[in-house]
Amino acid sequence: MATGLSNKQIGQAGEFAVCSQLGKLGLVATPFSGNVPYFDVLVTDEELRTLPLQVKATFGNRDWIVGSALDWMAVDLNHETKEQHVLGPKEIRHPDLIYVYVWLSRAPGVLDRYFILTEREVQEILVKGYDKWLSGLKPPYIRPKKYDSFHIIISLSELDHFENNWDLIRSRLS
Repeated sequence: MATGLSNKQIGQAGEFAVCSQLGKLGLVATPFSGNVPYFDVLVTDEELRTLPLQVKATFGNRDWIVGSALDWMAVDLNHETKEQHVLGPKEIRHPDLIYVYVWLSRAPGVLDRYFILTEREVQEILVKGYDKWLSGLKPPYIRPKKYDSFHIIISLSELDHFENNWDLIRSRLS
């Protein structure tokens, strides 16, 4: 018997949790369970104005795995010195797309947490955070274990400022 949830189950739970919260705000929302390339949920108001949302969920962790830094920024990797240096943000396809990061609680009675921001704001956090992380390594700019990895995360503390920022969705719909 499996003891943990798969990434697919966590993603689905996050999408339904977001839809539930939007319903409590008087909006209609429906998830697409990963079947649409650029968004996971559509939200609609009483005037039938519609907005796509990207949902990212984690279950009890303090971080979200974002994937590769190269999706968000230009990074110079010197194979001789093994150093990585952030050159700056890359052009992103949907900078105004709204992301909802969902922290799903493992504990009964502990509320889930929601962080709402744009893709552009996600990128700013990732670029700044990855550069700061690289510069703080010992030795600086050389990733431990696998120097040519571009694996990147976004942490709960980096998103604190955007917690319960539901007004971003409301303002985009109006």
